Amino acid sequence: MEIVIQIATFLLLFLLVVAAAYLASRALAGGAGRVGGGRLLRVVEALPVGRDRLLVLVEVGDRYLLVGSAPGGVSLVQVLEGDAARELAGRLRAGPAGTLSPDAFRRLLDRWLRRGGPGEGTP
Repeated sequence: MEIVIQIATFLLLFLLVVAAAYLASRALAGGAGRVGGGRLLRVVEALPVGRDRLLVLVEVGDRYLLVGSAPGGVSLVQVLEGDAARELAGRLRAGPAGTLSPDAFRRLLDRWLRRGGPGEGTP
């Protein structure tokens, strides 16, 4: 009977340690990797395009910045403003939970890049 109590105590302590480790990792992460934003910037969509490479759509006021993120840094790909930004904003509002599906995001990106390339619309 004593061995059963010891095993039960061990399992309970083990579960408490696992739960504490889980809660500590969530608290220490502090939202790392979460797509979101602050008061002035909002990450609208992030699309993995390769190993350690992302295309990220960031809303800044009435503009949308498409930036590429890679281990070597972050670079501006395209600035969407005017009609392109209004069209994107309308599509985002119409989509489920305010987001584009990855396929819709790819189609929009392809169309905007065909319009003028990375340099068009930059300040």
